[in-house]
Amino acid sequence: MAVKHLNNPDIRLVCVGNRPSDDPYCNKVDAIGADIVYTGNVGEAEVAAYIQNCDAMVFPTRDDLITLAILEGMSFSKCVLASNFGPIPETVRHGETGLLSPVGDWQTLAGNIRMIYEDRDLMTRLGRRGRRILERKHSFDAHVAGMERVLNDIARR
Repeated sequence: MAVKHLNNPDIRLVCVGNRPSDDPYCNKVDAIGADIVYTGNVGEAEVAAYIQNCDAMVFPTRDDLITLAILEGMSFSKCVLASNFGPIPETVRHGETGLLSPVGDWQTLAGNIRMIYEDRDLMTRLGRRGRRILERKHSFDAHVAGMERVLNDIARR
């Protein structure tokens, strides 16, 4: 709905993966005539190529937690636009490491898409900051340090 509302033929949405034929949300999107391309199943290298060559990544989830796809986008310094569902705002911080919209609020999502389309410097800054928070919170070293803290706490008891 958000992409259709923008009415901008230069903004194109590519979904990496298959379109579920029985998904009510996909059926609704099809019914409004949004221009979405589904790639079908692709390998890891092709997924990385899609991410590297996109401007931003959009995750208007209604029920997923922090997804691997959000972290993959951040690893490539891509600006992430996501819904404010669950723990996502702990990593995608509105105006700092990405842009958030309330769950189901396509008008705000459309405004966020328009904002980064019109302000490429903002899009780049958010992508770079997202990469930094990813490295700080979700890197292998960050996870090892967290496990060490937990194990040390347990050992002291």
